[in-house]
Amino acid sequence: MIELLKIEYLKVKNYTTFWVICLLYVAIVPLIFIGLCDALAGFLVAPFGPPFETYLSFPAVWNNVVYTASWLNLLLGVLVVVLTANEMTYRTQRQHIIEGVSRKNVIFSKMLFLVVFAAAVSLYTFILGFICGAIYSDIVDFYNGIEAIGLYFVQTTGYFAIAFLLTVLLQRTALSIIIYILLFIVDLFVPAMVGDVISQFLPVTVISDLTPFPFLEGFLAQAAEQDPNFREPIILEQYVRTIISTVYIVLFALTGYLILKKRDI
Repeated sequence: MIELLKIEYLKVKNYTTFWVICLLYVAIVPLIFIGLCDALAGFLVAPFGPPFETYLSFPAVWNNVVYTASWLNLLLGVLVVVLTANEMTYRTQRQHIIEGVSRKNVIFSKMLFLVVFAAAVSLYTFILGFICGAIYSDIVDFYNGIEAIGLYFVQTTGYFAIAFLLTVLLQRTALSIIIYILLFIVDLFVPAMVGDVISQFLPVTVISDLTPFPFLEGFLAQAAEQDPNFREPIILEQYVRTIISTVYIVLFALTGYLILKKRDI
């Protein structure tokens, strides 16, 4: 397994685009996160919203930071498209097979790399949340709500799995990127087209909802107070989302694997 990861690492070691996008992610996430918390502290007034420091304190910081970081995962998903498409364009996988690596291991190494990449992204998000929480609250409370990082890992893996499968199917970098981004844009309008209940079970929606808007309860409470006829939407439990998302991830990975296994690479 380590040898397979080494193969994937050598592919990105000198790939400038990969490191530039990763550095952009590292730099932009904390800026957007702190900026969003500051903006919401001014927009949501008591009793519907706490002061600025609360957004960066344990346990709220975990949900807040993963929600912010999840939007930047679209950028990392585009990177996955580029990495996967490059292997098809430059016949990298064929070269590995010629050198004696089995087709199964060639495909598995890519999937393994994406999971490790998702884990690295999740670790960075954990460190960012932990630093903010330690500054603005008591460190002994850091474990409260930390499960949000695990959900974020599943979501990140899901985003990468979608990007991987799209690229395998389309085999075109530009087209794959366009379709990938369009999926998330269309997802914003899916509830209006098929209803809130059905939309929650669709792949992009259920994976995206693993990191829900952390201030949703405040908005719902405010809406209910202003409109006595307001009905709260039916929202899936997180464990249900996690199970459904995991099933989709396995299906995407298995489908991509079977396609690459049968395709002439």
